[in-house]
Amino acid sequence: MNRKELEYHMKEGGSLMLSGEVLNGDYSGIELKGGIFSKVDFSGCNLEAARLTECIFIECTFNASQAQASHLRDCSFDACRLEACLFTQAHWYDCNLINCTANNSRFDQALLKNCSFIELVAEQSNWNHSTLEECNFVESDCSASSFVEVKASDLSFVETCLVSSNWKGSSWDSMNFVESDLSKSLLEEIQGFRCNLIECTFAESFFKNCQLGLMLFHTVDLKGINFSATGLENPQFHACELNQCNFEKMNLAQSNFMGSQLYKSSFLKANLVNANFIEANASYCIFSQASMDQALFIKSDLSYSEISQVTAIQAQFTEANLAEACLAGSDLTYADFSHALLKNTDFRDTRLHRANLHEIIDPGALWQGSSKSEALPTDPVRKKSEDHATTKR
Repeated sequence: MNRKELEYHMKEGGSLMLSGEVLNGDYSGIELKGGIFSKVDFSGCNLEAARLTECIFIECTFNASQAQASHLRDCSFDACRLEACLFTQAHWYDCNLINCTANNSRFDQALLKNCSFIELVAEQSNWNHSTLEECNFVESDCSASSFVEVKASDLSFVETCLVSSNWKGSSWDSMNFVESDLSKSLLEEIQGFRCNLIECTFAESFFKNCQLGLMLFHTVDLKGINFSATGLENPQFHACELNQCNFEKMNLAQSNFMGSQLYKSSFLKANLVNANFIEANASYCIFSQASMDQALFIKSDLSYSEISQVTAIQAQFTEANLAEACLAGSDLTYADFSHALLKNTDFRDTRLHRANLHEIIDPGALWQGSSKSEALPTDPVRKKSEDHATTKR
């Protein structure tokens, strides 16, 4: 069916439905509204600058079609094949793709608003320089795809494979990644603000020269990532895997690492003022020369960690495990070590003015050169109250 026949069928033939036809040739600039297409083959067609409104495509094939600068509004694609298609500079509004394939297709410089991609397979697709607003990718596969300099806002990826994807120079605003895999991805020069990354994987990925503000990482696997070349403003890492990560010399004031795994990570010379490490596993970590004033390490594991020459004024180490840790040369003024485990802990040459040592457990601890005499020992009234509460239970 050629262009003339298609236009006649849709406008004058009395039917908006087309089934089982094979289309070929030049359909550039064609306008189709309200059409229902079932098992129609558009392969290799020229759909440049086509305007498709409120059309439904069911099990149609668009492979290798050219639809650059096309306009689609309120269109639905169900079980369609759109592989190796050209949608450069296309405009998509309120469109849905369900159970479709779009491998090797190009959406570069396109504008997509309020579109949903459900169970889309779009491996090695190109979204470079596109704008994605209020779009959703659910249970999709966009592995090895390129999102270079994408402008994304209110964009969500749920249970989507983004392995080996390229996000260099992209802009993230209020984005959501939920249970998605970004392993081996290039996350470089990203500008991100107020994004949520929940139960995602970033194995063998790295953040480089990024500026990320108010990011929430919840139950995310980030093991071994070097964050030191990234700007993180008030990051929230909740119950994340952060073992062997590099946070050296970073400004992490008011950041949250609550319940996270930080084994062998480095915070050398980092700003951790008011940071939250409650119930975090930070054993064998390096905190040397860090600023840790008013940081919270309540019930955290800091065993075997290097915490020397830090400033930790008014820091909270209540019920923390500091066994075999080294705090030598640190300023621990007004710090609270109530009920902390300090077995073989090195406190040599520390400042402990008014530090709270209530009911510490400190066999083998080293206190030489410290101002332990200025610290507060166990409070008998508090101990009696605690013992009474324990007996009552």
